[in-house]
Amino acid sequence: MKKGFAILLVCSLLLQSGCGGAEGEAPGAAGGGASASAAREEAPLLAEALGVPEHYAYEEASDSGICRVTADADILVPEVSAVDVLEAVPAVFSDSQLASFAAHCADGAAWRDAVLLNPYEGEGYRRSTSRTEDGEEVFCSLYLEEIPGEDSWYDRRQLTSSYSFSSGTGELFRTPVLEYAVFAPANPELRFFAPFPGEPGSSECKMTYEEAKAAALAEAARFSPDFAIARAGLSQYSDTASASSGNYHFRLTRSIGGVPVNPPDDRGVSRTPLGYVPETECIDVTVGDEGVVWFRFSSPIAPGGVLEEDVELLSFETIAGVFEAVALLTLEELEVYDDLERYEMKVCEIRFGYMVVPQAGEELSYRYVPVWDFYGSAYPQYENAYVPPDVGSFPDPVGASVVFTVDARNGAVIDRGVGY
Repeated sequence: MKKGFAILLVCSLLLQSGCGGAEGEAPGAAGGGASASAAREEAPLLAEALGVPEHYAYEEASDSGICRVTADADILVPEVSAVDVLEAVPAVFSDSQLASFAAHCADGAAWRDAVLLNPYEGEGYRRSTSRTEDGEEVFCSLYLEEIPGEDSWYDRRQLTSSYSFSSGTGELFRTPVLEYAVFAPANPELRFFAPFPGEPGSSECKMTYEEAKAAALAEAARFSPDFAIARAGLSQYSDTASASSGNYHFRLTRSIGGVPVNPPDDRGVSRTPLGYVPETECIDVTVGDEGVVWFRFSSPIAPGGVLEEDVELLSFETIAGVFEAVALLTLEELEVYDDLERYEMKVCEIRFGYMVVPQAGEELSYRYVPVWDFYGSAYPQYENAYVPPDVGSFPDPVGASVVFTVDARNGAVIDRGVGY
């Protein structure tokens, strides 16, 4: 409790000396129309306005020497002069979207229901219900597989989609997911990134990097033209296995008004004390010589109207001050355990972008807010416990995780595990 109070007190003192935004301003009160657009065009870019350097370096250790924070990070800022806070509306995949995408993925082959083994003719989700503490949970699912031919037992397509919601409130319980995969000995399901051994495109794949990138963008564009490449690397079987040099892997997130939704490192959780919190909407695509071999669209979110226009943002100096005051404290909390040998946070990249958070006091209401995400690694090492082979090395941005998030408007530290 004392340490938590100390964190809040330090942040409060830092923000009192920072350039915080106005209090109590009504949503959208900043104005709009042609005059607002013209003002944005004339305003300096965020990097200049917020005093953002190209690189950030920092290092600090706890008194015991067990915990350490190290930052050696490039800073990525979109070339925009202002950002808004927008409504974020969790969505699901419609029956027509499923039918259209299934027809595209079949590529002339025929689908069947993988459970009932009936030929698929464009039907929508199958539904089932189960009792919960809050009423009924309705589970919607579709499992399709390619009808096998004489030569297709070892090279078959599969398409799945599922989500669930409360029959009483309509609130989502489980994240909507749409996934397509080609199962073959050389193309297992690949979810992890590995950096290119050289320049982008350093792969044994016959397809060029630019061709693979275009294929990934084309798949995402079937759902929205607003998706852009957020991460690119080589596919990897697991977080510890060596990379498969034959496939490219891309992660795409939505770009809103030139501001990207920062890419997540994993899918996180969907249920928190505040109820359902949308995971970060993203599309993962693996591309090989034969084209797209894996596609996963998780947590579709439709951007809504502008709630706050041209929000005031803290300077990067203030954001860095919050990081330097709080990051080490979050690690030191584990020093109460006698078997903790080492705990180091290493930051290799810092990104400005959007994150979806729940709106306090309003059920089923979410918004896109601007944040600073610190990417890197943070792995506690305990006595006689397993340690990943790469834990001692400095992380590569391609496979880095979000280790620290700060609200760009007020300096609040956000826990991405719970969404607020």
